[in-house]
Amino acid sequence: MPVVGSAPYDTGGQILSLVQDLCKDPLGQLFTATYCLPSINSAARWLAQELRNNDKMTLVEDEYLVTIPKVLASDPTQQVNLTFTGISGNVTAANAPTLPEDLIEPLRLWERHANQKMNLIPMRNMTGKGGLPKRFQRSSLSEWEWRTDMICFLGALQDTQVMLRYSAVPQLFAIDNSGNISGSLSDIAGIDAVSYRAASQLIAKRGAAALSQQYMATAQEFLEKLATDVSRASQFAPVRMKPYGRTRDRGSRYL
Repeated sequence: MPVVGSAPYDTGGQILSLVQDLCKDPLGQLFTATYCLPSINSAARWLAQELRNNDKMTLVEDEYLVTIPKVLASDPTQQVNLTFTGISGNVTAANAPTLPEDLIEPLRLWERHANQKMNLIPMRNMTGKGGLPKRFQRSSLSEWEWRTDMICFLGALQDTQVMLRYSAVPQLFAIDNSGNISGSLSDIAGIDAVSYRAASQLIAKRGAAALSQQYMATAQEFLEKLATDVSRASQFAPVRMKPYGRTRDRGSRYL
């Protein structure tokens, strides 16, 4: 019989078991799943953030599509704002479209005219480059800016479909119907880093300050090992030099 494959990533149950062992409660009489869950999720977010700062780019979502409606008026002083709760600005305000719930920060955006099967054109990221230009709207969006938890556009004279590539919040753990912790660390092999980090938070609540500091230091050591693995992997990634200046191609405006 063929063997049914499964992902090799560390599960919530495995992490909970190690956390309980580190907290000297292997049977989970005091450190129950419900009690440990917030600290485990906090540790998972900490690990993902630290690895993302070290260029681990696998916690990335792609192909999220939204349609930005055409502007109400052609006005250089007006912008269109896409937020987690809807869209506003120089368009009819609405609860949709929205930014994806798990978005941390947008990485790249592409556009094309809505309802047209044509190549997606890369958009220019104006974040940290003085912001959006002050000009009249055109037939395309062309530029975008990430500002105060929203993507800002100048807007366009027609409906525009935008594709997002963004860094995402890692999948968090939850309590299932059986009272166990469900979920996994996605593509992060970080059971030790997460468990020691969570245990350091939990055991400090029980007055074990010295042991908490020890566990915190151990979690940092495991993090540094994982960060080193990420750096080594990136050294083998293929890199192609880009030409100087602006290069045009049939399928895109800017490369």
